[in-house]
Amino acid sequence: MGKLRIGIDLDNTLINYSKSYPAIMKELNSKTKLKKRSEIKQYLKSLDDSNIEFEWRKFQSYLYTKGLEYAYPSFSIKLLLRIFNKSHEIFIVSHKTEFTSVEFGKQDLRLISMQWLKHHKLVPEYLALHNIHYCKSQEEKISKINSLYLDVFIDDLEAIIYSSNLDSKIKKMLFRIEDSYFNTFVNSFRILNILCVILKKNLSNAMGFQKIYGGNSVILTFSIFNLNLILKKYQRKRDGRIRLKQEFNSLRTLNKLGVPNIPKAYFKSSIFKIGTYSFINGSHPKMDDSFIYSLIKMLRDLSPLNKDLFYPATDSIDKCSDLLFQAKQILEILRIQVPNENRYSINERHQVLVKMIESGLFDFDLPHKKLILSDAGPHNTLRNQEGNDQYIDFEFFGYDTPYKFVADTLNHPKIKFSQSGSKLFVTEMFKLYNLDYVLFYRVLLASAVKWESIVLRRYFSPGNLRDFSLELDLLSKRIDFLRSFDPIRDVSNIEKLVSNYYID
Repeated sequence: MGKLRIGIDLDNTLINYSKSYPAIMKELNSKTKLKKRSEIKQYLKSLDDSNIEFEWRKFQSYLYTKGLEYAYPSFSIKLLLRIFNKSHEIFIVSHKTEFTSVEFGKQDLRLISMQWLKHHKLVPEYLALHNIHYCKSQEEKISKINSLYLDVFIDDLEAIIYSSNLDSKIKKMLFRIEDSYFNTFVNSFRILNILCVILKKNLSNAMGFQKIYGGNSVILTFSIFNLNLILKKYQRKRDGRIRLKQEFNSLRTLNKLGVPNIPKAYFKSSIFKIGTYSFINGSHPKMDDSFIYSLIKMLRDLSPLNKDLFYPATDSIDKCSDLLFQAKQILEILRIQVPNENRYSINERHQVLVKMIESGLFDFDLPHKKLILSDAGPHNTLRNQEGNDQYIDFEFFGYDTPYKFVADTLNHPKIKFSQSGSKLFVTEMFKLYNLDYVLFYRVLLASAVKWESIVLRRYFSPGNLRDFSLELDLLSKRIDFLRSFDPIRDVSNIEKLVSNYYID
């Protein structure tokens, strides 16, 4: 079979108004907090008012104009658009009158909906303008669906799907409003099942979910018509970080710029905190010279890109002292939360940290920001069968000072450099970013202090079953080692110190 011709309804199918309903009721000064169209219609009918029909038309006029500010694309339809728009032809057929009535401003409903499609970048990326059809009535809509010789049509209205006038050859799907996880995934599976039937493929063979990771995010693998993907469910964090937005948008932009050795970003749902990316088959590489050279090449590829196309890195900083203030904030919380017998060591670290801040040695701006692959180590890399390293974690990606990136990479508890590897990495990073040794020494010390506080927080987290003693001991040694140097008196030794920064 060649290209499929897939038809989709617009309102309450492609366009999800779930967030619009309560917002519009508020706009209309209603005291109710109803969240569903059916509930609102029933509520208006229950009013003892001769103007019920007027109120319903007023609500609809607001919904299809002002309400589009709150509406978003349905997850399962956007999935279909992104996966099938290149290989199949997709049409929109919508029953939508041209204007609201004069009493509601005679607004152009079709123009407003088209603006929404463009705002959400569905036109022209996934939908061609000549494939979007507006109809004045349901009868005209059914006639248009038939005339387009569609293979499948998706609509939320039973009156359309079950109409005796609709061509019986068309596979039909009654769409459920996506106001829950359940309905969202039911729609996704039903759409894929219909397409499998048409393409004479077995759904159970076409896709299958398998959990591969359950750390900070839940990650499932699945496949659609030989396209292997992962679905990543982002955990809701209290730290205010928008991990999905940071990662998905970064990867989408990098994909468009042609950056190699990264996942391809397919679609996301901010409502459900879900992103879907290409699956990369591989294993974590060793922390050897091969990995370091691969990382250096990746950083060189990123360095000339326009940073203004991206967000700041999740933990980006402007001053070296910002690292110390991050650590101070963590320690101040721990001074209250940790058991009494451990508070002495926390208080002691806090006092040392305060003295470092008060010294003023770390209160300086950090120059030139670049695109940084934060948290880059073998733990966030997969080496494929061809031996190429693929970088898979972009939750912290963005532009930041290279000083912090290099220092954090050297101090990261999960990244285990050898002595020669540490020297190779530092030497190449100083060449690439033209770093100053004296400034870097101070950032390196501040970074070690920050990492020690992070590990302490994990160590004392409720329910923690892991022993972080080795990481804490290593970071403590590094801090003592760095503090043994006077950055003013021993300036001639700083380059040697930094180039040989290795403590195991």
